[in-house]
Amino acid sequence: MYKCKLVCRDKRGFYFCGFVGKLATVKRHILGGVHFDYRRFICGLCRTRFSQRGAAEGHLNRHTGQKPYICPEYQVCGQQFSDKSGLHRHRAGKHEYVPGKTRRKQLPGRRNSSREPDQADELSSEQADE
Repeated sequence: MYKCKLVCRDKRGFYFCGFVGKLATVKRHILGGVHFDYRRFICGLCRTRFSQRGAAEGHLNRHTGQKPYICPEYQVCGQQFSDKSGLHRHRAGKHEYVPGKTRRKQLPGRRNSSREPDQADELSSEQADE
């Protein structure tokens, strides 16, 4: 975990930020407008600026009315969304989608309690019995 060590100022005075997270999260926190107003993604229609590409794309989709993010359960619910976060909230709320569980890869050498034992596991347990 990483900690933001920049000094902030508000009506209370100066203080250390102390935001904690993964390295990418702390970088996004710093560059995303909290400490610096770094917004390089610009809407071509209204000139609004964004710090993240996904936010700019979702904003542009709202201008054009496009909804490119389609629910995988489209035959059941028929929902489409202009940004990824809308689809994510919909899936979590309506379809019992658990974020991160479906795409997480098993690292070599680590045991996953939900999988069936393979031959190597069976051999090691037989050797332990002897």
